[in-house]
Amino acid sequence: MNLKSKSLLFKSIIEKVDEQLYLMPAFAVGGTPIEESEDFSMYVDALTNLTATDGEKTIHPVGETLATTLIYDELQERKEINDEE
Repeated sequence: MNLKSKSLLFKSIIEKVDEQLYLMPAFAVGGTPIEESEDFSMYVDALTNLTATDGEKTIHPVGETLATTLIYDELQERKEINDEE
C-alpha cells in the first residue's frame, strides 16, 4: 500500500495495526472462530493498547469501536479470500 500522507506517526500507527491484525488467528485453540470465542476481547485489547508517540506524548490511537470493526473486517476478508481459492 502506498500512502499519500508523509506523516511518520500515521505510518507507524498503520504498521502497528497491520501487524496486530496479521498476527491474529482466525480460530481459537479449540477450533472456535475467534469472533465467537472468549479470546475475542484479547485481540480487541491488543489493538486498543497500541501506542504511538509523537515525540512529546504517547497516544492510544485505536478505540474499542474501531478495534472491533477492524477485527471483524479482517476476519471477513480472510473468509472471502479463502472462499475464492
